[in-house]
Amino acid sequence: MKNYRVSSINAKSIGLLMGIVLILINHVQAQTDVAHIKRSVVAIKSAEGVYVNWSLKSSDSEEVGFDVYRFTDGGTGVKLNETPILSSTNFFDSTTTTSGNQYAVVPVLNGTEQESSDTVAVLDEQYLNIPLQIPAGGNVLPDGNTYDYRANDASVADLDGDGTYEIILKWDPTRSRDNSQGGYTGKTLIDAYKLDGTLLWRIDLGYNCRSGAHYNQFMVYDVDGDGKAEMYCKTAPGTKDGTGNYLSSGPAANDDDHADYRNNSGYVLEGPEYLTVFNGTDGKELASVNLQPARGNVGDWGDTYGNRVDRFLGAIAYLDGQSPSIVWCRGIYEKTQLAAYDWDGVNLSQKWLFNADDNENSEYAGMGSHNLSVADIDSDGFDEIMYGSCAIDHDGTGLWSKQSEFGKGSADAGHLTDIMPDREGLEKFGIMEGTGNPGAFLLDARTGETLWKTGNKDVGRGVAGDLVPEFYGMECWGGTDGLRSANNQRVGSSPGSVNFVTWWDGDLSRETMSNISVRKYTVAAGGETVIFEATGCVSNNSTKATPALQADILGDWREEIIWRTEDNSALRIYTTTIPSDYRFVRLMEDHVYRLSVAWQNNSYNQPPHTGFYLGSDMFKTAAEIPPSPPTELELTLDTAYVQLNWKANYESDIQGYHIYKSSGSENNFQLLTDTVTGNEFKDYAIELDVEYFYYILSEDTSANTSAASQVVSGIPTDRPDVPDNVNVRAGKSKSLIYWDASSAEMTKGYNVYFTETSGSGYVKLNTELITDTTYLHEGLSESLTYYYIVRAMGFKESLDSEEVFVVPGNYKTIQAETGLVVNGYIENNHVGFEGEGFVNLSSAGYLQLPYIYSEQEGWTYLAIRYANGSGEGRTGKLHINDSSFSYTMESTGQWNNYIYDTLLLNLNAGFQNFLTIESTGNDFGNIDEVIVSSEQVNPEDFDCMGVYLGTAYLDDCGVCVSGSSGFDPCYSDITEGVTYRISLDHSGLCVEGGEEIIQNECAGVVSQNWLFEKGFVGYKIKNSETDLYMGYVGNTVTVSTAGREWRVEQTENGKFRIVKASDLEIGIAIPGKKTDEGVGLSLVPRTNGASAHLFGIEESLALGSDNHIERLVAYPNPFIDQVHISVNYSGDFLPEIEVISMLGQQVVSDQMQPTSGSEFIYDWKPKTEISKGIYLANIRVNDEIIAVYRLLYE
Repeated sequence: MKNYRVSSINAKSIGLLMGIVLILINHVQAQTDVAHIKRSVVAIKSAEGVYVNWSLKSSDSEEVGFDVYRFTDGGTGVKLNETPILSSTNFFDSTTTTSGNQYAVVPVLNGTEQESSDTVAVLDEQYLNIPLQIPAGGNVLPDGNTYDYRANDASVADLDGDGTYEIILKWDPTRSRDNSQGGYTGKTLIDAYKLDGTLLWRIDLGYNCRSGAHYNQFMVYDVDGDGKAEMYCKTAPGTKDGTGNYLSSGPAANDDDHADYRNNSGYVLEGPEYLTVFNGTDGKELASVNLQPARGNVGDWGDTYGNRVDRFLGAIAYLDGQSPSIVWCRGIYEKTQLAAYDWDGVNLSQKWLFNADDNENSEYAGMGSHNLSVADIDSDGFDEIMYGSCAIDHDGTGLWSKQSEFGKGSADAGHLTDIMPDREGLEKFGIMEGTGNPGAFLLDARTGETLWKTGNKDVGRGVAGDLVPEFYGMECWGGTDGLRSANNQRVGSSPGSVNFVTWWDGDLSRETMSNISVRKYTVAAGGETVIFEATGCVSNNSTKATPALQADILGDWREEIIWRTEDNSALRIYTTTIPSDYRFVRLMEDHVYRLSVAWQNNSYNQPPHTGFYLGSDMFKTAAEIPPSPPTELELTLDTAYVQLNWKANYESDIQGYHIYKSSGSENNFQLLTDTVTGNEFKDYAIELDVEYFYYILSEDTSANTSAASQVVSGIPTDRPDVPDNVNVRAGKSKSLIYWDASSAEMTKGYNVYFTETSGSGYVKLNTELITDTTYLHEGLSESLTYYYIVRAMGFKESLDSEEVFVVPGNYKTIQAETGLVVNGYIENNHVGFEGEGFVNLSSAGYLQLPYIYSEQEGWTYLAIRYANGSGEGRTGKLHINDSSFSYTMESTGQWNNYIYDTLLLNLNAGFQNFLTIESTGNDFGNIDEVIVSSEQVNPEDFDCMGVYLGTAYLDDCGVCVSGSSGFDPCYSDITEGVTYRISLDHSGLCVEGGEEIIQNECAGVVSQNWLFEKGFVGYKIKNSETDLYMGYVGNTVTVSTAGREWRVEQTENGKFRIVKASDLEIGIAIPGKKTDEGVGLSLVPRTNGASAHLFGIEESLALGSDNHIERLVAYPNPFIDQVHISVNYSGDFLPEIEVISMLGQQVVSDQMQPTSGSEFIYDWKPKTEISKGIYLANIRVNDEIIAVYRLLYE
């Protein structure tokens, strides 16, 4: 029998030799940096004996066997096996349980023993313990917070050339931050340890390298080929190398190592950035260069405060096919850049820079991910970079991008390996965040062709791996409907673990790994069973729950997992003790796998994958591989037949399909036919009102049959359609059942049935046919559970709707997922919610909760429970009955931190309340539930901030002010939507806002115009040309798409101060001299007498237009019955008035009437059907809006 060898990363067939599995990897590309690593032997004590396993090297012959020797008290070794071991690379010594022995493994070739491995001591536990030197704690930051250290991500390489691995460990300060979170962070430290715990060196990155998952990637690899690995990472002034010295080469030679480039928000947005190579032996700096990709303009990366500019990734790649290079990446969401470097032992030189800002690369912008992969995906002998939903070729040019199909969108996880073993090349499984992109997808890595994708959904986790042998290729989950096969067939429920997969037990499938446990997934169990747990250890990276490292570094081909102990005093390298009948060359000698281990510490860590298919199908010949199950099976019902349609299989050797049918339930499937050759079938053997279930198998020309397709079912009937979306609301001793109206012509009305026993004993409630879509059931016990179904009525009654239930006493709490969700999703991926999940709205979505019950009419409390982990408030709208108002969900810090926000609302009695929570462009928090109070409230007892007997009041602007500040921070004549020129307190200069706020000559009229938009506690000030809002980062006044809110205070001399709405004691300072033209504005403490804080604000409506309004007034405002609007206008066209609601509905469009001189008037008396609320009066001239006035109809 032949013995097969994997000849490239795309090999598809592997055979068996006398039951012996021997895989040797013969790379097309250059060897990785681990070929010289010694054979690793591990011996672990158990109650029954000692388990020994060892590694197989790529230099071993295919015919090699092994002898195992035991050494006692330094004596001569005793061979434990009678004949060389060929069937595996593990052995169990059941003749002793003594841990004082040592073991060695000797390869045997053609009957002759070769060079022995090193002897190893027996481990008393299932791990190798590496003691750590914990850095000193109690360090104090500028904001007074202190921090300690916890062991974090790790990597492995041979740093000193002795043929064994060392551990490189990042120490994460307890005050580290995600990029989206402000605040000072502690310093990141990087250590190197021998496996016995000897500390080789410690590198201190300093305070100018902010700490967090996205900042400080470190690549460890022997790039210059001297047999000793180097370490590469981003550095800055203040970084100390492993010898304790500040960086001193290249641009670092003359920098200021005592400079602190952190701003008041803790971000580092200025100052030098370097890429440094450190000696692996002692941690000494070997070379530093200015970092590419460079920071440049912070705002180009997607925001101005420092979140997206510092999203880094790193990799090692063989870009020339022979020697490794370093790749450093910056940017995920908008701007994207990748730079490649070579290190020859002397010079660190840039190889190329890929810039998505270049015109020819624009389709690669905004397609990044929080991780990457490296492989030769186009089989040209050179490595490419898989970067989210695009690929960068080995020469620094774009290979392909999915922007035109997917749109811009970032990804939290991606997996590049041979997912579909019968296709040439590798595949990429990925997931995307954001509701405008596919939730999950599978791509051909060579071309980017979409093999399958799911619908648009915001997905945060996803994994690919061969979990079960029953189905072809690898399975994928996360953003999918259950566990999906490689060809997108649902094959089971999704595993609870969505972090890592590992080869741990003895078979070829992978196990799931999350937190500190390894779990086995089986289809039969429908889930996972824990098979190993690292007691006494903890995982890293918060909810990501990842290990310090997962890699094949000890013993045979299975993977080791490194966790830190609970007290951070040690790392433990855990290894399996489960025997295996398979033997493979150690995985670290696979090109793709070794490079995966190098990049594993990037941002959101992902498990390593091999460049070939290693799974349950790998020893099957092409004729033995079953076809894929049929997909997209659909069922169409008729009164005479049931029609089935499905997508024809892509395999060329399909000869037909088998159809199975079950009647009444899914428990008695029988073969219906096995002679179908097309992709449709009509089943005429049916009876009306019986539910039928179907699934299909495909059969190939070798008589292999596939796994089953998904099951579809339906009930052929001549009855009306079953009512959809039946729901029920609880009320005090009553309930309201409601449903969607049926579109079927035969439907005449509806009947509602109830029972107190789910599924049986239904009693009809209505005595006459219901022609509405609601029914009120009264006189109920508040402690009982009532179950309801609805049937439509035509010539016959329909079948039962879905059963719903209610406990009338629970009428105060309404789960968000029971409402109507438009442009949003019901999700459960952030723990802490109540009920079945929470609602995640897209930027233009809404949640509608109809028929909310209130015990009485009037003002009462309504609480919304939500979580908002975005780091900033998100604003949308609330609509309750006829009222609408802006609503902000403030940040709750984390997506699993839910809070109740209590509102004071005017509700109708009974079920006549309709609540809509609308996202208006800034997304929203995750909405969990709504609670309605039964307490009636007198609104006059609350101040404008909703505080009972509080002292907050409405100022002259109608803005709620919390107590008295000693001055009125409001200029009452400023009108929302009107354009103003902001001039400085010295002549000739105005405030401009291009990419930053500066003072310049007032020659360019248009660019000095600013719009004032009423916010929640002040105004947002928008540049009328750039549409960017005035804001601040630290003490610097900036512009951004979001901006901040300001209060405008008029002083006694007619000038104005602009102060922060969130802190009325801090205002905008302007340079005091005209010679300071071009200088930016800043924030300083407000002082009453400082002229440097004073601005001129003049109305500038007529600038750039022939139409000019001198005056615009509306009174009374607020108004009850009628409002009088008057403008003084001069121009060539007659003014018109348009009144629109806050939902964009036009309620008035009319000509204004001239009176005398330049005055035009309009009296608006709203019709009775017009809802009370806020309206905008737009004054139009020749289809141009020249003024806007806000009206409040009470």
